[in-house]
Amino acid sequence: MKFFYSAFFFLLLASQNNFAQDTLHLINESWISLKKELQKHTGLVRALTQELSRSAVIDKEQLKKANTSAISLYQYVDSLNSPDSVSLYVAGEKNNILTQELTNTIASLINESEFYNNEEVNKLLPELEGSENRIVVAKQVYNDICIKFKRTDLLFDYYYVDKKEMPIIKF
Repeated sequence: MKFFYSAFFFLLLASQNNFAQDTLHLINESWISLKKELQKHTGLVRALTQELSRSAVIDKEQLKKANTSAISLYQYVDSLNSPDSVSLYVAGEKNNILTQELTNTIASLINESEFYNNEEVNKLLPELEGSENRIVVAKQVYNDICIKFKRTDLLFDYYYVDKKEMPIIKF
C-alpha cells in the first residue's frame, strides 16, 4: 500500500510539473508571436521616419523621437526571450511611447500635401495600420492565454477588450 501511495504521489507531482512546463511553453510561444509583430512594426516605423526625413516641412526633432522610440522598443523586445512581469511592463511602456511619438509625427503632417503626395508614405501607412491591428490581436491572444492559465502577472500592456468591439487602428 505504501508503494501505491508513493507511486501515486510521484505521478501526481510529475503531471503537475508537465502542466507547468506546457503552460509556460504556450505563454512563451504566444509571446514570440507578439514579439515578432512588435519588431515588424518598429521596422515599418523606421521606414516611415526615413521616408519622412526627406520632407522639408517635417519636424526633424519629432521624427528623431519616433525613430529612437522604434529602435529602443525593437532592441528591448529582441532581448526578451522569457519575459517576466517587470520586463513586460517596460516593453508595454516602450510600445506606448512609440505609439505616441508616431501619432505626434503623423498629426504634424495631416495638413501637408507633400505628405499625401508621397507614394512611399502612401504605401507605408496601410502597412502601419495593419501592423497596429495585428499587435492588438497578438496582445489579446497572449493575454488570453495568460489569463486562462492564471498567470496575470505576465499580462502585456493589459486593458480589457471586448472581443466584439476590438479597436481598429486607421490612419
